[in-house]
Amino acid sequence: MSANFDPIWVYGGDFQKLAKCTEVEPMTILLEKLLWHRDCSGLLSDSSRAMKPPPQPEPDGFGEKAFELKAILVVDDDQQLASALQWILADANFLVDVAFDGEEAILKVKAHEYDAVICDLKMPKLRGDEFYLKARKLRPELSDRFIFITGYATDPVLRTFLVDNEVKFLVKPFPIKGLISCVEELSR
Repeated sequence: MSANFDPIWVYGGDFQKLAKCTEVEPMTILLEKLLWHRDCSGLLSDSSRAMKPPPQPEPDGFGEKAFELKAILVVDDDQQLASALQWILADANFLVDVAFDGEEAILKVKAHEYDAVICDLKMPKLRGDEFYLKARKLRPELSDRFIFITGYATDPVLRTFLVDNEVKFLVKPFPIKGLISCVEELSR
């Protein structure tokens, strides 16, 4: 297992407990103003108090630009893909939360602020297009911060949704670098 410890160090945390982490033992990293609870499978739990860290004063010696984590929500019913995207984006210095369907994602959007949302279109319970419409009512600022990922971009109904709402989308399989640059662009 590999991990990116930069966010831990930047917020004054200690990662010594990571070495003791097993697949069944949860880990908690207490940072100065952010509680980040994560089980060893990499899924951020609902027990976190905040997804988006508060602005931090610039520490001495770090140059002119302070380090800021961008919070991303990944929504996909394919748990393997969602977990892979979580680790890839975390490695690119994003704070990543995961939901496995639209209903779970709505609960997370109600509870947390996100800089961008990566969302599959075809999912059980609540499809990606339906989730988008509900999420933008809850948090209008998210309406231009969605990236849809789909294997069904030629489906006429979904294609109409994508075009009418002028949202970004990537067709599966997509290049990871393309996804990361889209996320970086949206989260500026």
